[in-house]
Amino acid sequence: MIFTTEIVSNKNKIFLQYEDAKNFVKKLNLGNNLEWRNYCNSGEKPNNIPSSPDIEYKNTGWTNWQNWLGYDKNRKRRRNIKYFTYDQSKLFLKDKNLKTYKDWEKFCKTDKPDEIPRNPWIFYKEWKNIKDFLNYNE
Repeated sequence: MIFTTEIVSNKNKIFLQYEDAKNFVKKLNLGNNLEWRNYCNSGEKPNNIPSSPDIEYKNTGWTNWQNWLGYDKNRKRRRNIKYFTYDQSKLFLKDKNLKTYKDWEKFCKTDKPDEIPRNPWIFYKEWKNIKDFLNYNE
């Protein structure tokens, strides 16, 4: 069995201008660099937007990740949202048939209400693990 690794260079790729790419990314409502990386790895990112904008746009507009993602690091983006309690979130998720972190990620992109934090392991002090949160008992 032969395995190969293909490295794709950005050298010959044509990307959107910085401002156009940034405006597209802001609409994704991503909260941090980790969420950006997950988005890049999801296969949903268009080919005309670089995975490493900090490198690609270094001399053509890049300032920082907060600006790229469209939030100000000195204020919470969603400070007016009142989150469900841990138990309310678990109750809401009970019949969603979510079993894994991958299921959770997909749910966050499609059906998650704003009242449940995207990163519940950070938000809830009651956090145990993803299976407990999703009410999944093998």
